[in-house]
Amino acid sequence: VGGRVGDEGSERKAAAALGEDADISKQAHSNVTRFNGIALLTGESPTPALRARATAMVGKLDRVRRVQNEVTLGKPSSVGSRADDTWITTKLKSKLLADKDVQGMRIKVVTEKGTVFLMGIVTRRSADGAVREATSTRGVKRAAKVVEYLDGRPQPRALHTRSARHALAQVAPAPGTGRGSARHLSGRRPVRRLRSTAAP
Repeated sequence: VGGRVGDEGSERKAAAALGEDADISKQAHSNVTRFNGIALLTGESPTPALRARATAMVGKLDRVRRVQNEVTLGKPSSVGSRADDTWITTKLKSKLLADKDVQGMRIKVVTEKGTVFLMGIVTRRSADGAVREATSTRGVKRAAKVVEYLDGRPQPRALHTRSARHALAQVAPAPGTGRGSARHLSGRRPVRRLRSTAAP
């Protein structure tokens, strides 16, 4: 409970900080989701400079040890698109909680323009199951894992902590959407791509 409260507090501080920047608040659409010190930044930005500025601002906040910037370049998403994202998040969260092979209570779901980001501290089996559930959900274009593994083999460019291994933004597109890409915008090299995960 304490961890979730801390995450929510950091998210509010990040939103407030971005909202105080006139350029970001007027021209961009930014969302910050934090889990165990990893801040996921999603939304849309008109320029690379504003996207980089948002990354730097969030990275300076307390209890943020890594920023995963998945903001895309372009105009802010429409109200209709955001409503669709909310539906996807709600539907997928229900599916994860019902799947006995997925640790649904340990996973945060974030959806941005049809891309689902899965955050949590889970087993490899649970993470793979969550991707499977995501890519079989109507409206999902691709699914990306921003997780810490509790078990399994070391991951590409893994960050070893006291109890988990990180595998950041490994992407599996939904059927028909092409190959996914994963990148770090915090000065680190990209992680290796996953193979596309097709729906049944």
